[in-house]
Amino acid sequence: MIDKGQLTKNEQKAVLEQMQEKLDAVDAQIDAAVAAGQDKKEAKLREVRFLYLSISLVIYIYIYIYIYIYIYIYIYIYIERERDS
Repeated sequence: MIDKGQLTKNEQKAVLEQMQEKLDAVDAQIDAAVAAGQDKKEAKLREVRFLYLSISLVIYIYIYIYIYIYIYIYIYIYIERERDS
């Protein structure tokens, strides 16, 4: 499914969980870099965190668009059936 640009519900959940795990790990690394006074490392890690957040946002948008399209099609089919009856 992933090759076709479609994710099952379980795959969507797994991807989002993986992204959350990565965000948590990066947050811990950022905290460690701040505590150690490593400004350059902190800046780089914040860029990585922004990238992970961006990817997560795209996944959420994909999921909601998919749901919206599914609901729209369902309503359209329902209306067409009612019209034909």
